[in-house]
Amino acid sequence: MYNPDEHNRQSIRLRDFDYAGSGGYFVTVCTWQRECLFGEVVDGNVRLNELGMAVHDEWLRTPGRCQGSCRFFTPHYL
Repeated sequence: MYNPDEHNRQSIRLRDFDYAGSGGYFVTVCTWQRECLFGEVVDGNVRLNELGMAVHDEWLRTPGRCQGSCRFFTPHYL
């Protein structure tokens, strides 16, 4: 659970930027203990498993998301 005394998080959002507009955004999904739930990394590329493909397909089905492209990247710690 988030505890502001223990988790000193600062917003990285730009103060005067309108985030409601269109543009490119990065979305990071973190899993418990960095478990690779959505696939595996093979030769530096993400190979989605069944769950990863379901998430990918659902993301594309959601109106207003990924209007141009949708990419899955390797975890930052690999």
